[in-house]
Amino acid sequence: MLFAFRVLLCPAIVLIAMAGMAIAREPHWDYIADGNPSDWANHFKAYARLRLGPEQRLRNGVSWRMFTDLDTGAAMPRLTWMPNKRRLAAANRLLDMMQGGDMLAAVDYWHYAEGENDHRRRTGAPELTLKDVLEQRDIGLTYVGPRFMSLMEAVFFHPSGVIGEWFQQGLTFDLESEKVVEVAACPGAKKPYGYSADDDPDAFLFQYGEWLQFCDRATYRQFIAVVREIADRTARRLPPPKNTDLDRCDLSPDRPLIDEKREFILYLTFEGLAVQVSTKECPLQRTVDNPVIVPYRQLELFMRPGPLRDELLGLH
Repeated sequence: MLFAFRVLLCPAIVLIAMAGMAIAREPHWDYIADGNPSDWANHFKAYARLRLGPEQRLRNGVSWRMFTDLDTGAAMPRLTWMPNKRRLAAANRLLDMMQGGDMLAAVDYWHYAEGENDHRRRTGAPELTLKDVLEQRDIGLTYVGPRFMSLMEAVFFHPSGVIGEWFQQGLTFDLESEKVVEVAACPGAKKPYGYSADDDPDAFLFQYGEWLQFCDRATYRQFIAVVREIADRTARRLPPPKNTDLDRCDLSPDRPLIDEKREFILYLTFEGLAVQVSTKECPLQRTVDNPVIVPYRQLELFMRPGPLRDELLGLH
């Protein structure tokens, strides 16, 4: 499975290469569904039964619609128009793969639920009456430019009916090379990003593809300072909380939203880089205070030269 689950089990680093595509993932869990992106794409093609949402349009004219699998409830956007048809086809191939991965995970968790019911029948306990095991709390196509695309997703699996596992991911797709990146540990790191953070001062250093690299403490602290300043300024302008657990993060008074010992997911938006805290103190879905949007000009100091830097700095 392609995603980083927020259950700290035996981590593994997965590097998968397929024709025309290379995907480096660093999951926080010890189960990799089928282990090959081509299997996820093939599963989608073989089993998806789709409901198509209404066509929507991004501010640059790119249009898209949501594809929802009727059997699992897994949804994923697809592009319907962009100027470069070759890159549009590449985007939709990658999104087929992503949706197939979600669908495979749902199938595997459904089997878990069936096993739970077998156990309950043997012990005389009431059986689960689940309609499905996948609850997609958020899915968003957040950016599509001439060459790059980004999305975020938050999913909760609850195969036992009581407890479950959840994951969030922020992904950026290069539609020319068909590479997909997310926040990952720095080169040479001995553990995955964020793992065993209590006793490892470098556990939260990270890279985001070839574009951003915060792999020394001084640079990382500079980045955190920029994001924290924007988060604090934004928080002062927010309306009072609505007293719901979905309104915003439930932060303790002694720890701010943006901190050096937080895990983040990153994804592109037209306004700037979305820096979203991934913690149980925050809802899985996007809220008024999470993510924090950092204008690309304020990240220019940290950006490495390349096509993504050129595209993002040329937005305004």
